[in-house]
Amino acid sequence: MPCYPQYLPGVPVNDKILILEDTNCDGKADASGGANYFGTAFSGDVDYPHKHGGIKQFLQKQWRPTSGCEFVSSRQFPDDAHGNYLLNNCIGFQGVLQYKMREDGSGYAADPVDPLLKSNDPNFRPVDLEFGADGCLYVVDWYNPLVGHMQHSLRDPNRDHFHGRVWRVKAKDRPLVVPTKIAGEPTEKLLDALNVYEDRTRYRARAELRARPAAEVIPALETWVAALDARDPDFQHHLVEALWAYQAQDVVNEPLLDRLLASPEPKARAAATRVLSFWRDRAGDAYGRLRKLVADEHPLVRLEAVRALSFFRDQEAIFRRAEVACMKCHAIAKAWGNIGPELSAVGSISPPEYVVASILTPDASIKEAYVTRNVVTDSGEVHTGVLVDRDELRVRLRDATGKVITIPMAEIEEEVEGKSLMPKGLTTFLTEQEFLDLAKFVSELGKPGPYAIRSTPTIQRWKLLENPPAKLAKAAADSIPADEEFEKLVLKGPGLRWKTAYAKTAGGLPLDELVAPGGSGLQTLWLQGEIILDAPGPVDLRIKAPEGTAAWIAGKRIDLAQTGSVPLAHGGNRLTRRVPATPGTGQEVQFEVRKTKGSPCRVDVAGGP
Repeated sequence: MPCYPQYLPGVPVNDKILILEDTNCDGKADASGGANYFGTAFSGDVDYPHKHGGIKQFLQKQWRPTSGCEFVSSRQFPDDAHGNYLLNNCIGFQGVLQYKMREDGSGYAADPVDPLLKSNDPNFRPVDLEFGADGCLYVVDWYNPLVGHMQHSLRDPNRDHFHGRVWRVKAKDRPLVVPTKIAGEPTEKLLDALNVYEDRTRYRARAELRARPAAEVIPALETWVAALDARDPDFQHHLVEALWAYQAQDVVNEPLLDRLLASPEPKARAAATRVLSFWRDRAGDAYGRLRKLVADEHPLVRLEAVRALSFFRDQEAIFRRAEVACMKCHAIAKAWGNIGPELSAVGSISPPEYVVASILTPDASIKEAYVTRNVVTDSGEVHTGVLVDRDELRVRLRDATGKVITIPMAEIEEEVEGKSLMPKGLTTFLTEQEFLDLAKFVSELGKPGPYAIRSTPTIQRWKLLENPPAKLAKAAADSIPADEEFEKLVLKGPGLRWKTAYAKTAGGLPLDELVAPGGSGLQTLWLQGEIILDAPGPVDLRIKAPEGTAAWIAGKRIDLAQTGSVPLAHGGNRLTRRVPATPGTGQEVQFEVRKTKGSPCRVDVAGGP
């Protein structure tokens, strides 16, 4: 059954009215201003919605105010009216406007045709309309000489509080539609009603099915789908109705979903893409499906895919943002900052309310090891930081930048307990949703799932070469240097600058964060990590990287097709990788290290800030 998400601010809509079409498209009619918008184009979930551009109306406004809208979907009405958009107007022009709908890019446009109904009676105030079970259009008439709340007093005696009318509009010389019984019908009969031509009949059947238990609906639905005739011209639409029935019961059906995502009918693909957006947390590889759909040949499918992707929120991305500074202070999986507590397991030992309180009021609860000290010297200098250690000669503090400060005891004038080093007003930089995402991410750390503690050593801290020589920046495969040239240019190259880059909690290093801003096409990245052994021995390397990646350990290139039982030396072993990266593709590199069976060595990776 079609579902409708929140609509973005910035589009003026008073008395929001949903309009339905049989492909799960929706629109919005602004009753006060008389504007009409294609709803899909401004539904979704984006940050800072007021900064986005406006959206054009799908029809040229003729009058205002409007109240009530409907699509013509009735065999009782003339064939040339089918699919037309009907719109009530109750001041100035008093009647039912009519528009011929047409596809327009990824949306729709409407051209005015003769009004369906108009009246010169000043009391005629059409405020709603809907097709009935007999195929006729029913128009609700408020029937009042006075409307509005500004032009006339609410206590004006001319306001009519007692009368109203309902008009039935039917086409001459065309039979009525035989009503389809809905209330109290067996589930099998309700499913058959999904084959009926009229939108409103199917809508009412879907509503009745949705109110019934899944244990009753799903078996009948499976039988109904299996009996559908693939030769039926409306076969794809019937499958869409079935998909909506599964959605209404909150039962994910991936085979049916994939069948419709590959439908030859673009509107069926678009409808399935909308359902995928609601099943994104339960359908396998939803992101991968959408990556294909954004390249669909039909613009409506592409629009639905982009809209669906707006709901994919990377909660960890908030934690990683520079202005939030979480990575500067806290470590996860032994990488990132060392100023605040290590957070790898915090979600498994702390309730969510504690996490939220710690973010909002960091001074309220500080672990003993992270209570700061304020030290004033005899020269008037003030130092603040977390105590590293002390003896009779000096005190060492780690300040908010991670720098360790040594203060001679003989120079200390005063020392008092301070507050948390965590910056105040952290949430100032965040929207409400971003704050919720951050709290959710921290609350899940250490729990089973994507943020669980991993037992396999994985390189989390990398070094990225910021200024590779021109020869190393070439992306072509034939430009991979030989070992001698690699040692000269990379290991011993003068003036090279390496900056730290951190993998995500799950171990993947997102390459989109490392490529040149605004760049396009293939770019070459040079990365270094470190594997540590307590004794010489072989290790197994598990590598995930884009095609064309090359790697060296201790200056020797390794065969990435043969990464089992690679011999390494005692101590630190520097790993260097040349990675071809394509911006905007979501590529990651991941490097796991496992001790080879029977090897005497213990394996670890270098971490820290």
